[in-house]
Amino acid sequence: MSHVTKIHFSAIWRSVCKCLLARRSLTLIGVCLVAVGLLVFYSPADSRWFPPCPFRALTGVYCPGCGSTRALRHLLHGRFVAAFGYNMMMVASVPFLLVNLVSRLFFGPTRILFDEKKLSPVAIFGIWFLILLYGVLRNIPTYPFGFLAPHG
Repeated sequence: MSHVTKIHFSAIWRSVCKCLLARRSLTLIGVCLVAVGLLVFYSPADSRWFPPCPFRALTGVYCPGCGSTRALRHLLHGRFVAAFGYNMMMVASVPFLLVNLVSRLFFGPTRILFDEKKLSPVAIFGIWFLILLYGVLRNIPTYPFGFLAPHG
């Protein structure tokens, strides 16, 4: 009888976990839709909905993410060149992030593309190095690095 109870409890636990994962995915989708809606209707430069970069406010230098919100707004409005002018690295990473999001939502644990759990330590170090290098280079005020700084 205890064996039947264990199987029954195990099935209930799996169903609860699936429900929580589904709820988490729906919450993520809802938050993304609200953020996209805010970006479509409100400009990050003119609205209080979007706070300024805390790193820039504290240090006075651009972080690797500075300009990402304005770039996303321009992407949503189809202005790709303007988006590229605010944050090139973020714009270049959007296709990878979208494919990862779609594969995570629709394929779950069976996904093959962009599975971050399969990245080697060298690849993770390389990604972090590129992000930090981008953050350093965009703060050099001479040609050609001045193009990396956010500008409209």
